[in-house]
Amino acid sequence: MLHNGYTRSVPPLVAAQLFLSSAPGAIAQPIGPCVLNLADIAVPCTRDINPCGNPSFCQCPPPYSYDASVGKCIIEDIRLADGPGEPVEGKFSIPPQGICTADINVCGYPSICQCPGGTEYSDLTGSCVIPLPY
Repeated sequence: MLHNGYTRSVPPLVAAQLFLSSAPGAIAQPIGPCVLNLADIAVPCTRDINPCGNPSFCQCPPPYSYDASVGKCIIEDIRLADGPGEPVEGKFSIPPQGICTADINVCGYPSICQCPGGTEYSDLTGSCVIPLPY
């Protein structure tokens, strides 16, 4: 009841519109592994070699993006991953050397790990990666 003595009711159509507008959107469905091997998907890459020993750029299929530090196509949204995929090894990618959380994500790695100075942890590759300046 409102302060002026009237009762307010919401018409059924308005109630349905409010419900539908507040309902969560479609949930993303997994579409592929966390890491793709470039040789398996034949993506076009530049012919140069960066300090990590990989091409500077490769054109990965959506929803992947190229990580020049590890030379692989990495999924952009972990919620779209259905498993680990290709292991990552290289001179700019090292195993974590500190404490990691006990959880294991869909990629098969802890969500957070400590890495040595100058490296950043990637929960998609499970490694400490030396980021490139470009």
